[in-house]
Amino acid sequence: MRIIHILPALLVLFVVLEVVSPAAYAGGDKDHDKARRVLAQKEILPLDQVLAKVKAAVPGDVIDVELEEDDNVWVYEFKIIEPAGKVVKVNADAKTGAILNTKRK
Repeated sequence: MRIIHILPALLVLFVVLEVVSPAAYAGGDKDHDKARRVLAQKEILPLDQVLAKVKAAVPGDVIDVELEEDDNVWVYEFKIIEPAGKVVKVNADAKTGAILNTKRK
């Protein structure tokens, strides 16, 4: 009997998610388009080039990468798990690949 009462709630939830989800993704598309544009305009280096520099300086497994713009400066933010198991945050200049800072947790 409980399943019968849950089904209408699940249906409402599904409908709400279908209506809300396109709006939630709209901002992501703009960010993605902006990242592609600055890469095409050579304002930033491709991720693989910066990643090679970062991995040479901080060996380990990359678990997260973000591209952020702060005061008109593009920064790749990496999270790396070192072989010893510590997590390191590494910020690299997206235009030059230079490591800006590292923070070990």
